Amino acid sequence: MNWKVALILAVTAGFLVVVLWGLDLDTARADVRGFAWWVIVPSCACYFGSHLCRCWRMRILLDRPLGLGRLLVVNSIGFLAINVVPLRLGEFVRPWLFFEQDRIPFGESLAAVFVERLLDVLMLLVLLLLVGLLVPIPPEGVRIHGVDVLEGGIRMALALLGVGALASIAVVVSKESAIRWFTRPVAWFSPSLAGRIASLLRSFRLHVATLARRPVRAILVLGLSAATWACTIAGVRFVYLGTDFAGLGFRAATINWGITLAAMTAVPTPGFFGPYEAASSAALRLVGLDADHAVTLAVITHVGQFGFTVAVGMIFLVGAGLSLREVVRRSQAAGRDVAGR
Repeated sequence: MNWKVALILAVTAGFLVVVLWGLDLDTARADVRGFAWWVIVPSCACYFGSHLCRCWRMRILLDRPLGLGRLLVVNSIGFLAINVVPLRLGEFVRPWLFFEQDRIPFGESLAAVFVERLLDVLMLLVLLLLVGLLVPIPPEGVRIHGVDVLEGGIRMALALLGVGALASIAVVVSKESAIRWFTRPVAWFSPSLAGRIASLLRSFRLHVATLARRPVRAILVLGLSAATWACTIAGVRFVYLGTDFAGLGFRAATINWGITLAAMTAVPTPGFFGPYEAASSAALRLVGLDADHAVTLAVITHVGQFGFTVAVGMIFLVGAGLSLREVVRRSQAAGRDVAGR
């Protein structure tokens, strides 16, 4: 087994063992038996709404005449890959599908995905700041295995946004001079790699400059980014209605999702199993649940989200006559080619 995969699986297993260790099985069984499974329907409808918001946002970022149906196919398969492939290497799947089936240059769609991720980091920062306003934070913070995920998440989001914003401004304002500055060190040992990076940066500049020149589009993209996570939070809220903790409202769902998303972003294990349960249960304890109920509810919520993503992705994957293994393999090869490896 590849040592990287083994390490990732070990980290995932370690998180799950720590979270589930000492769980009262009688309490967990009672929570599962008492769960009203009908709430999965409106919950999945909210998750589907989140998918549609992402598709509309990607259509604006790509600035291509692609139908929402086509974008739904690509996004669903892409997020299936992101959920099952470690370290978010499934991110290459969507650019590869756009290249193979829609003839959109790989670097162009990869740049659009990068802009999309910057927007998601911005939304993560907003969510984490909301968490600080919605619930009293203990003096020691929100700790998971000794790490304050709230403070760490805010710092991580600020760092990523800062680097992304500075790079965006430099590339857009300085244009070719900034691109030459970024690629000059690479050109010393690999001119071909420098050329590929320059092409990727030009695509990135095009996306950012287009949004800067069209403020209405930029506002719409920001609104869709907020709507994406609002739909997800609504889906989490519906899950609560199927439990004995229906009193947990949108406030609790926002706190839960903000902290959970920070952990998932920092530790992208396969399916996000482990970090999801650790962060979600910690958030639920913050809003008043005891440890056993919090862990069980975290597992139920995660299984629902993961099941929805896998089911929708597999439906579109099979419908397109594709193999997930082949799609991931070829998309990673395309990504390595861009990176010159």
